Amino acid sequence: MRGAPRGGGGRRGGRTKGGRGGRRDDRRVDRRDDEDDNGDERDVAGDDVMQRQQQQQRWWDPAWRAQKLEEVKQSRDTVDPQAVDDAVRRLVDSKQEEVVLNELNLGRRGAEAFAKLTRERYPHLDARRYGTGQTAVVVISTVALPDYRADVDVRSTQRREVGALSSDARRVLARAVSAANELASVKDDSQGGDDVMAKETYGWWDDDDTFAERATANEADDIQRRLEEWRANTKDGQGMQARRALLPAHKSRDELIEAVHASRAVVISGQTGCGKTTQVPQFLLEDNSVVGGEIIVTQPRRLSAMAVSARVAEERGEALGQTVGYRVRLSSKTSRKTRLTFCTTGVLLKRMESDPHLRGVSYVVVDEIHERGMLEDFLLVMLRDIVAEDGAGTCQARVLLMSATLDADHFANYFGDGTKHMHIPGRTFPVSASFLDDLVASNAIVPSRLPAPSTSKASRHAYSKEDDSALSTPRVSDIDVYEEAHGVALGSRVAYEMRRWSEVAESATDVELVVAAIEHVHRTAPLDEHRGAEAALGAVLVFLPGWDSIAKVMDACRDRMPPSETLILPLHASLDTREQNRVFKRSAPGVRKIILSTNVAETSITIDDILYVIDSGKSKQTGFDLINQLATLDETWISQANAVQRRGRAGRVQAGLCVHLFPRCLYDRMQPKPLPEMSRAPLAGLVLQIKALGLGEARGFLSRALDPPDDRLVGEAVSRLKAMDALQADEELTPLGRLLCDVPADPAVAKVLIFGALLGNLDDALIVAAGLSRRSPFALPSDPRLRQAADAAKRRFAGRRMVSDHAAMIGAYLAWEREHNEGGASAARQLCRDEFLSYGALVEMRRLKEQLLEALYDSGVLGTANRRGDRSWPEDRRSALRSALQRHSRRCGSAPLLSAVLAAGLFPNVAAMRQRGRRAKIRTREDGDVDLHPGSVVAQAMYRDPSTRSLGGDWLVYGEKVRTTSVNLRDVSVIPSVALVLFGGAAVPSAGGGGFGGSESWTMLDGWASFDVAHSSEMRSLRTSIDMVFQHKFEDPSWDMEEATGRIADAVEALLDEARQ
Repeated sequence: MRGAPRGGGGRRGGRTKGGRGGRRDDRRVDRRDDEDDNGDERDVAGDDVMQRQQQQQRWWDPAWRAQKLEEVKQSRDTVDPQAVDDAVRRLVDSKQEEVVLNELNLGRRGAEAFAKLTRERYPHLDARRYGTGQTAVVVISTVALPDYRADVDVRSTQRREVGALSSDARRVLARAVSAANELASVKDDSQGGDDVMAKETYGWWDDDDTFAERATANEADDIQRRLEEWRANTKDGQGMQARRALLPAHKSRDELIEAVHASRAVVISGQTGCGKTTQVPQFLLEDNSVVGGEIIVTQPRRLSAMAVSARVAEERGEALGQTVGYRVRLSSKTSRKTRLTFCTTGVLLKRMESDPHLRGVSYVVVDEIHERGMLEDFLLVMLRDIVAEDGAGTCQARVLLMSATLDADHFANYFGDGTKHMHIPGRTFPVSASFLDDLVASNAIVPSRLPAPSTSKASRHAYSKEDDSALSTPRVSDIDVYEEAHGVALGSRVAYEMRRWSEVAESATDVELVVAAIEHVHRTAPLDEHRGAEAALGAVLVFLPGWDSIAKVMDACRDRMPPSETLILPLHASLDTREQNRVFKRSAPGVRKIILSTNVAETSITIDDILYVIDSGKSKQTGFDLINQLATLDETWISQANAVQRRGRAGRVQAGLCVHLFPRCLYDRMQPKPLPEMSRAPLAGLVLQIKALGLGEARGFLSRALDPPDDRLVGEAVSRLKAMDALQADEELTPLGRLLCDVPADPAVAKVLIFGALLGNLDDALIVAAGLSRRSPFALPSDPRLRQAADAAKRRFAGRRMVSDHAAMIGAYLAWEREHNEGGASAARQLCRDEFLSYGALVEMRRLKEQLLEALYDSGVLGTANRRGDRSWPEDRRSALRSALQRHSRRCGSAPLLSAVLAAGLFPNVAAMRQRGRRAKIRTREDGDVDLHPGSVVAQAMYRDPSTRSLGGDWLVYGEKVRTTSVNLRDVSVIPSVALVLFGGAAVPSAGGGGFGGSESWTMLDGWASFDVAHSSEMRSLRTSIDMVFQHKFEDPSWDMEEATGRIADAVEALLDEARQ
């Protein structure tokens, strides 16, 4: 029969050649839907026996096969409503939250149609299809369902092998276990004393306790006397006083001082331009009742803290760092004379970990509270508790809250009876506002004539189901809704243009539209005629959502606008301070300054030559999908309050113009205020901070917030910290959790650092931590033709030892550092241009590396005599830090150890890879099938060769997971199974198996990941030794364990090196 024709009439030949051959052809015809089509074909082949006897099966005939498959698909798309009603009745009768229908046998399309009809007939229920082909099931639930459920996915469990060990690897493993056992016996003999060093209560501000020790009363009087002389006897001082007197806040000075004396909490609302940010702290400083006390003013951004402190110091005629200073992450400028300190909210919270009573502090001023940042809302809970003590507690500080909006009563009510509220009127000039439909109606901008923008999938982030109504973006039909509601016809041409615009605006910022608006303002410049011929042209401030859009608009403007007429400057929180300060300097006569900024320019900072504002209407917001337990970073429409705030930036010094690049109907539908960050962002870091401050149970504490977050959001954070071994079952901090609190970084990043130090891979870990904490060091070229060259450069930086985005970060940073050290800044900048790197991001990474190294040093992880507050520190701190870094970086460059560090730190951010034909499928426990970010080194390697052996492992660890049109993993590294077995959280061996050289099944992540472990007894001993040694180190960071950790590193390196070959 091997030579029989494919269409032979024999029963055996027909089934074998026709059926099986047809299936192979079908997989070739439609690979995208192979499982479903094959499932349909199997269902057809398995139909009623009598029907198969009556009709000849002709699977060899493409036309017949296509017809039959289409008939099956159509029949499955038609669902019997009675079957849906019966399923819902079954749910009601069960009195359960959901019912799982796994007996339908409808295939993927049929199950999808069943779920859709259920939702249509019963809108109060949710119904979802899970699985494909014959494994597809339908779940009907009374609550919202996620996009994926592992418990109904028969393919959920990921099973892998951990192969046999070589004799060399087993010898190294035995030495590691022996060293760990010796250490344990020494540790046991030393028990009985206080082996865990008490956490220092030392102030974070500097090495002195209070302001009283830093500056005496006589010195304070001397400072005040010099200030009064400067104001009275110098032209600069007199002029500065005169300008301050013109601010509306100056007229409210006496009222403010009276309010703060009468109440421990005061809420101040003030319109843009009233001077509250710069003047209120000075009023407190000048008030005689606070001589000797410290004043702390928080700002939501480091740029604001630095800029405002510089302005206040200038108004006092002194150098920054004297009476007035700032403290932000990576930078500070204070002295023993400093009495007024501007800082970011996070810096103040870090101080309160060791100084919860804020010793020596007279006032805490929280500025920009209307932005509702997570840390600001967290700080308000703590400050309300301080105010509630009403002088009975140790802390005597008074609290001032400042808001740029008029909803200050919300904050005043939160602080309770007795809270004073005062309003300072603004001093803004009139600002003319134009919306996109106005520009289209006047032919100033015609969207249909602009080049078609390229939309990136990465910008199309989805919202949580529960937030759809609150954050929904406008649709094309909104134009008609607007006309109907307002009784105004936009006109057919304007309506057509608005529809064309809406098709693009819903998915991404229209760069071409922004550039056209800039060109229009530059060309028409209606307000420039009032400035004089010799003056610089009125500056333009453009609000954009993020760095990508800033870079694209900047490149387009530089290509189309003469450099002799324009000065294009970016403004972003991650830029170098010198780059940021350029925006405050005026341009040359006849040159227009154009500032491309994120929302960092919305509040606090003032650029006094801004006449024009162009508002894209977008911003980047962190979010959290409560249903799918998925963090997001969304490009969203701003709120009405944000739009008004942006518009006000144009009216600070004279009448201004604001161009909103969206129609009025969209503005009318925007949310009045932005959602509090605490209600839409992951809370793991915040929960850890609550525990570090000893504030009790996280849910209870956060329930006292101004707008408490959803309890599910808190629960997700607690679960994640437990999986990281940062919290115990009772939600108390573990020894590792206490160490994580000492590192000013995301908990996962901090864990990478700690394990990097213990395994001798510290410098590599510092680079990875800095890269994950800031924007990527890899620049995305705006020219699509250069994308492949940029991807190739990234692969070169990753090297050949490890398929890893983290290894690429390390390679890029080391190349930049080497070039910078040998050739200076100019050579390093040239390298960045040649290799598609971001110079500003790399500079920021270097600074963050230094800060993270200091934090580790102070935590005690790097030695025995370096805990914060220890007076035995070496005199040369920099030398001690360099020495500690070298001692804990002896194994840098080891790909196996980097795999172990990433597995330990990023767990449970784990995905499984399995080769499927010409591609590899990637799955996570929470989401099922996922994709990689296209710019990932791992994605590029998979496209070239999907073999997991060639990639060096069959598991991935990742830095973040973001949902766009699908779920994408970013900052990804390939690791072998043995890395997870040794470092990936709690592993549960099965009861059977074992023995020397035997095999045993281990599971983790509630059984989702399963491993068949060869030489299980030895592997179990090594895992026990690793856990024991590191646990001792976490309990007592000062304990010297270098010999044991060194032996463990040797064993881990040998095992992982074998696994990768």
